[in-house]
Amino acid sequence: MDEQSIRWDDLQIVWAISESGTLSGAGRRLKVSHATVFRRLGNLEKRLGVALFERSRTGYTPTPAGEDIAAVAQQVEANIKGAERRLAGRSYPPANTAGVQLDWARQTHGRQRA
Repeated sequence: MDEQSIRWDDLQIVWAISESGTLSGAGRRLKVSHATVFRRLGNLEKRLGVALFERSRTGYTPTPAGEDIAAVAQQVEANIKGAERRLAGRSYPPANTAGVQLDWARQTHGRQRA
């Protein structure tokens, strides 16, 4: 494995191929061309040093490694959606940068100079 970093778009590619079984189906799902899916999958497999899919005339079937990556993608997606739901239901106050600036201004300019 040359580069161990797996990016979110890598996970999405594997998940989309796994769900659709074809590059064109994955491309439609991701709104990219099948050539882009093919290229990105090839780059990912090369970086990881493992085949993620078995290729046949009827489509793409995930290998155990591909199934693992697709499952990780589903978990990440669920975690992201859960975080978004939690954040949407809460009201977080904005960062208090204005207060810090105001305190600095009072300290700096509020002193009387001799």
